[in-house]
Amino acid sequence: KICYARAYGAKLDSHVLNGGGSDDTIALQQALDEAPVHNGITLILDGAARISKTLKIHSNTTLYCPDLHCGLYLSDGANCSILQNSSPTRTHEEICNENITILGGSYNHNCLKQQRMEEHQSVPSHFSCVGISMTLRFDGVRHFILRDVRIIDQRTYGVFISNWWNVLIENIWMDLRCHIPGQNQDAFDFHGPGRFLTVRNVWGRAGDDFIDIFPDERDNDFSIEDVLVDGVHLDGSDQAIRLMSCGRGRLDRVHISNVTGTYRSYAFFISPWFPTRSGGNIGCVIFDNIDLRALKNNYDYAPPHLFKLGGNIESITLRNIRHHSPRDSRRLIEVGGNYIVDFDTPMDEPIVRAIFEEGVRNIVETPERIALGRELAPTHIGQLIVENLSIFEDSPQAKQEAYIRNRGNVDQMRLSNVSIERKEEKKPFGALVRNCDLGKISTLRIEQVMQNELETLLIDPENGVRQLEIIE
Repeated sequence: KICYARAYGAKLDSHVLNGGGSDDTIALQQALDEAPVHNGITLILDGAARISKTLKIHSNTTLYCPDLHCGLYLSDGANCSILQNSSPTRTHEEICNENITILGGSYNHNCLKQQRMEEHQSVPSHFSCVGISMTLRFDGVRHFILRDVRIIDQRTYGVFISNWWNVLIENIWMDLRCHIPGQNQDAFDFHGPGRFLTVRNVWGRAGDDFIDIFPDERDNDFSIEDVLVDGVHLDGSDQAIRLMSCGRGRLDRVHISNVTGTYRSYAFFISPWFPTRSGGNIGCVIFDNIDLRALKNNYDYAPPHLFKLGGNIESITLRNIRHHSPRDSRRLIEVGGNYIVDFDTPMDEPIVRAIFEEGVRNIVETPERIALGRELAPTHIGQLIVENLSIFEDSPQAKQEAYIRNRGNVDQMRLSNVSIERKEEKKPFGALVRNCDLGKISTLRIEQVMQNELETLLIDPENGVRQLEIIE
């Protein structure tokens, strides 16, 4: 059945940027509730509506807006999500919402006039991210499509999806106009369990992670598999993409390609993030064609970086990576070390506190601190492959002693086709790889490196590299 919002009494006299107009919540929910009656509807929203409560989307529903001037604006002080599926569930076996499609339109969360936490809790306490006010929230969906949509001023997460199977996200503009520091204004968050995710051609700004994929935050068991991300274009986003697994839940078969634009602090985190003795469970991850420019760092809990890798990772490939014109000496690739550097609340064990403050305060290490740090932040990588790495520096501020720093255990590290060009530095300086304290590399293979700008390829003061192969 095709339904027009106006036929149910919606005035559609609001504005997607400025709000105002009538409250159309009741009329729009009445229209959406036709879906179970008619075994599916297409609701046409050919104007802008203001709502004051979350609209619930049933199975077999298409919500269609003809253009970006149409859509939904959240009333001041509503403190809730704009859209949510009608029957949230936590496991694949429970999923009962399917065939939901959102096409076109603008969804303004009006972040400056919302509280971070919901007025009324929208999902049970055992779900992920309970009580947080998000723009679009879907827990338990199968065959879900979000396409040609603009998200404006998300209060926290712009799009949050947990417990999903077959999701397509395409042509989405994250239009964050009002940045609120430290409030997790992520663009896209995907929590487990999940399988078959495609994200294509997404762009804009996030006030934290642009994309976050985390299978097992709450239970340590859920997995996410078969993920394709192709075409991410950042416009001053705080961070780019974060991949996490902190327990037994597996993150596997992830391919991320064509990431461009500008970011501020941390481009890519791949780690458990939370302190954990298990180190997580990440399978195969591939990054291909990365070209990001660094802006001024706006976080201080850790030094800025392009890639930070930690935890248990079977295989990770970084291919066609460009590290051009960094404005500071941010790390290019850091392996191992701490997952995080600081906590919001004091910790009982001073030595643990010291471990996670290292990145900021450079506390002198002790044998006890090193041992506990390895226990709480273990890193083991089976294969780390870096192919076609291009480094271009045009300021002395970008100078650093080593581009790749290892403090974890790596079975095989292969670096090939590396070029380095420095405009300001007149003499060779630094190394390609530094194997730091307690770092172990079973086999390090370096081939086809233009090393005229470097003093040496490898710094390894503790002889942690068991086998070194260098091919000109």
